Amino acid sequence: SVETLQRPRLPDEVPAPGFILRLTRPIARFVKSKAIVKILMGPRGEGKTTGCYADLLEESRTTDPKFLPIRVAVIRDTWTNLERSTIQTLRDLQKDGLEVRWKKQEHEAIVGNHRVHCLFMGMDDLKDISKLQGFGCGILWIEEPAPAADLSGGVSQEVLGIGITSLRQQGIRGRAIISMNPPDEDHWTLKLQDGNFLSVELFHIPKGTNPHISGFQREAFKEALVMMGRQDLADRLIEGQIGQIVLGEKVTPEYNESIHMAERTLRPFPGRPVVRLWDFGGCPTCVWWQLVPSGFCHCLGAVVGENMGVAQLIENLVVPWERSRLGDRAAWKFRDIGDPAGNTPDQSNSERSAVWELQDLLNTGFEAGPIAWHERKDAIKALLTKPPIRGKGPFLVDPDCGPVLKALRGGWCYPKDATGRVIYEVDAMKRRSGKHSHPGDCCAYGAAVLFPIDDLVRRQFVEVAPRNRITVPAPDAWMAQ
Repeated sequence: SVETLQRPRLPDEVPAPGFILRLTRPIARFVKSKAIVKILMGPRGEGKTTGCYADLLEESRTTDPKFLPIRVAVIRDTWTNLERSTIQTLRDLQKDGLEVRWKKQEHEAIVGNHRVHCLFMGMDDLKDISKLQGFGCGILWIEEPAPAADLSGGVSQEVLGIGITSLRQQGIRGRAIISMNPPDEDHWTLKLQDGNFLSVELFHIPKGTNPHISGFQREAFKEALVMMGRQDLADRLIEGQIGQIVLGEKVTPEYNESIHMAERTLRPFPGRPVVRLWDFGGCPTCVWWQLVPSGFCHCLGAVVGENMGVAQLIENLVVPWERSRLGDRAAWKFRDIGDPAGNTPDQSNSERSAVWELQDLLNTGFEAGPIAWHERKDAIKALLTKPPIRGKGPFLVDPDCGPVLKALRGGWCYPKDATGRVIYEVDAMKRRSGKHSHPGDCCAYGAAVLFPIDDLVRRQFVEVAPRNRITVPAPDAWMAQ
């Protein structure tokens, strides 16, 4: 809102000459923070961009005037998105009374009576990072580094790293601010943490903080996203929850977090064999299952090797996991099941294959799963639809088994074309799913071998003759004569 400075400044206000910007409590805490990296996260429409402009004005208010204006690099994934959102918000503040002088066709702006100099930069391509080379500023502002609906957009972590090295304006306390919707749970912004010299602070804006958006509007926005099959976007953009981006049609929509994820860590059951499930290729993967006496199938853990071979996976990830979770590996019996393609010799060495490496390093046998996709797919889907027992499905995943959870939640998916039509092709599914396809394939191989679809159907649909059933006698029976 616009007011003149005729009364003392309140804790949740940021003044500029002839202009006062009132802040909500979460944004006020963000503005007052002295951390070097500050992250303002919340649902759409809760005032994140306005809050960052308030932060810039507050910093300029407490800076020695001889060092003004503060140079600010304002960065977003594309120039188009900058113009439509970040720059548009500044235009709206200008209409409300904030002094703004535009320069270089609105690629720059002098804000608040020569107090802040914003330089707007779109990172349309990786080479655009070079815009920061030789550039010195006081504040780095990254808007929406996490993509909204897929994994192809956003701003890379290299921009933050190189941008921080540009924080060298004289007399200015160099820092970075990040404003964003809740990201995918694997996004780099969630991995930032305090170091010896770098302080990081995260501020979360709850849903409903902005009084200018009604509850009816929020529910309508959410309903629209759910109706188009994007519950993941509704959770992130409207509810403000960190979640997983679903890029297509889930292979396993039968997966239910409340039923199939264990409430606590699943401990290996002594005396029962541990099943290792394998998928090979550029991201070799191992998933551990165990069939326990209660009849449940427990998924204990999983490791995914990116850009490594099977031998590296076993030495660097598989053996350390087993030592950590199982203790003495010699005390356990293992059963190894997986991708039949592992029997194919490596192109670089015709005498070795993935299965050869596995048998050589782990001294184990290997059972190849079925090649047919429908056998594997139907088996894992049937396993997930088995009736719950005491509120939990017979297939339970350890809550720390991230690779399997992410695959079953929707990382393992079929792509859609531009019209929304699902492309049910295995190769297209693997390309779309990326690294998530490997834990999913491991589980499919395990389900196909341990719970064949014919056995599951036979157990679920055993015909029982009704007590009062009337049978027709055979023609040669005495009753028919």
